[in-house]
Amino acid sequence: MIDITITIPIKPVPKGRAVPTTVKGRTFMRTPTRTHKFETQLALMAATKLPAKPFEGALRVDILAVVQRPKALLKVYKKTGKAKYPTRLMWCPKRPDADNYAKSVLDGLARHWHDDAQVTFLVVKKMYSELVGKPRIEIRIRTLEQAPVFATDERWIKVRELQRQIDELMEEIDG
Repeated sequence: MIDITITIPIKPVPKGRAVPTTVKGRTFMRTPTRTHKFETQLALMAATKLPAKPFEGALRVDILAVVQRPKALLKVYKKTGKAKYPTRLMWCPKRPDADNYAKSVLDGLARHWHDDAQVTFLVVKKMYSELVGKPRIEIRIRTLEQAPVFATDERWIKVRELQRQIDELMEEIDG
């Protein structure tokens, strides 16, 4: 089983919308320059920390995109000198969406697996940095060698059975 965690000390960049470009009368879609530069930089930095051979089988990827705090969240009380907001990581409920960060990270790591379809379990978190922290991307890659716990767990099977019975009762009531 593989379980690798890496930290890439660069500012996360979300996947940009494809840009139509026309060359010699033919139109094609290309990745925006900013996104392409980020994916290239991520690939180079990750290559030093990940195995050269592509991962095999189903994968779980956890991504933590840590973005810079806005100035409003850096405020300090004048009298006490203490931070007005928590000094630890904080949820970032603003745009861009977390899934766009995931797309750019997965595309940047594309050389480390045969196909994006291998990523069958994806967890993405987008947070503001610590008060004195720097933007970064933390990535954990694990192989999935067994069925998910909830699919074989006896309690889960019981819950599904109870749900089926409830559905049948509701049909009898409605029917």
